[in-house]
Amino acid sequence: MKNEEQFMETIEFIVDSVVQNTGDENKSAIGIYLASLVLADKAEHFTPEVLLGLKALVEQLDEQALIIG
Repeated sequence: MKNEEQFMETIEFIVDSVVQNTGDENKSAIGIYLASLVLADKAEHFTPEVLLGLKALVEQLDEQALIIG
């Protein structure tokens, strides 16, 4: 259970970091890279569709941060 909680906290941190507006920089690539590092250890638990969905989510969050900011 502790590993699952730590995993979710890490992903939440990455998502929160991507949506923070620090100007007009695109942080989705960084978010995708960091998420891929976290997911690499647990890749066997995720389908390719889930991994693509996470990538799309990070990109959408970054676009939304640029619009809001």
